[in-house]
Amino acid sequence: MLRVTDQFGAQGVVERDALVRDGNAPPVAEVGSFFLMGPGETRALDGSRSSDPDGDDLFFQWKVEPSRIGHLDRLDAIAPNLTADAIGPGQATLVVSDGFLASDPAVLPFRVRNTPAPLPGCPDPAPRPAVSITREVRYVQSVAPLCGTWGFVAVGGTANQVRLFNVSDGSIADSWQLPSSPGNILLNADGTRLWVLLPLINTVAWIDVLGSTISTIPVNGSPIDLATASPDSILVLLEETRPAGLAIELLDPGGSAGRWNFDAAIGDSLAFDPDRGRGVVSDRGGYFQSFAIESGLIRQELWTTEPRGNGCPDVSLAPDGLSIIAPCLSSYDSSVLVAFDYDSHLAVRSFAVGAFNTGAGFLGSRLVSTGMPGILVFDAASTRLLSEEEPPGRCSSYPDPTLVGLDQTSAVAWSTLDCDPESGPDTLFLTPL
Repeated sequence: MLRVTDQFGAQGVVERDALVRDGNAPPVAEVGSFFLMGPGETRALDGSRSSDPDGDDLFFQWKVEPSRIGHLDRLDAIAPNLTADAIGPGQATLVVSDGFLASDPAVLPFRVRNTPAPLPGCPDPAPRPAVSITREVRYVQSVAPLCGTWGFVAVGGTANQVRLFNVSDGSIADSWQLPSSPGNILLNADGTRLWVLLPLINTVAWIDVLGSTISTIPVNGSPIDLATASPDSILVLLEETRPAGLAIELLDPGGSAGRWNFDAAIGDSLAFDPDRGRGVVSDRGGYFQSFAIESGLIRQELWTTEPRGNGCPDVSLAPDGLSIIAPCLSSYDSSVLVAFDYDSHLAVRSFAVGAFNTGAGFLGSRLVSTGMPGILVFDAASTRLLSEEEPPGRCSSYPDPTLVGLDQTSAVAWSTLDCDPESGPDTLFLTPL
């Protein structure tokens, strides 16, 4: 009952029923986890796991931001349908109310790509090419194969981007803008994090592939190369300026997790075996630096090969961890691929690759390399040449490919062709093996 008195003393009484809440608690909104979708695709959102501690009925209120990215068929439904309208990142926000108190907003991030992506990180479809294919891409700096004809391509020039690129049709499913020209890139084992070297600004970046964020980590020196150390961390080879020399730094998404200086003054390539905790650095002068990381300490050993002209500027480790594979330049126009015993440092096998060998890697028992006339595949144990593939429509300037990545799942070799010496590598070349 409410009694009201005016300034002259007159009174009035109003009687109404009222509900008095004692100890009412606010509800909690739940919306699920991040997802990918394609433009025009419709996906049902789900707020059914939202709850009220007092058991009250809930009222739902959804919002999509930015508004251009998509729209909902209903804003007050438990499970409204979201339709994607544009490419890019977005978020759906849900607030639930019991009629008296409202929940904190629950945010559901999502990303719209040029193609639907039912598999984590990998656009669909991702067919394995039936034959070798090429695609022009200017200023390619590095490549990380993902699946089939899809891969991450780092481009420099005026672009400074990482693109999720389909070599088959030239489509770009996603792209990330970088603060500087990229160097080498490396994808982690589950395809969710891409590491990017930014040597001009002494920085290492990592991209959340399934989201939209780029994080940067400053490092003391110019990053040269990188290798996987664990599912969540990498080793980075650095050229320091003060003091001058080489260093290895262990990085995880949070920053530096360890750092070690090297005896050698120069280095061009880094390989590491995370299962055995040991690796090697090589340079074009023919020197190698073997090292092992144990309980946070590093053991290192500097050694050199027999004279091999212009040295061994690239290096990789065999899957058994017992051999070091290095393309060594015996002269300007002649190369040999050499397998060194990891412990004795002796050359135990060699593979005839012809001119301009620029890298090697393993697909099971097969050793894949480049040379004359193109992509060469050897039996790793016997050194026997199994197959060779010449790039279709080879350019006349620098016709030999540079191996930049191996897709272990799809058995596809990724390489680049430098058809315009003024712009650097400008053509991607995919070879099914």
